[in-house]
Amino acid sequence: MPAAMMSRSLMRLARAWELQARALGGLSRKTSKKLDQLVAGGNLSVRSAP
Repeated sequence: MPAAMMSRSLMRLARAWELQARALGGLSRKTSKKLDQLVAGGNLSVRSAP
């Protein structure tokens, strides 16, 4: 979604998430890879925690 179409509140949430992720070290490589697969339309299997 282009930024021009994103609501102000959604932009604030996205920015807050980005700042928090940077402060805490960001996503793990495994999570980042799974998200990339999801965005690309790949088959994504997610297991729930025990």
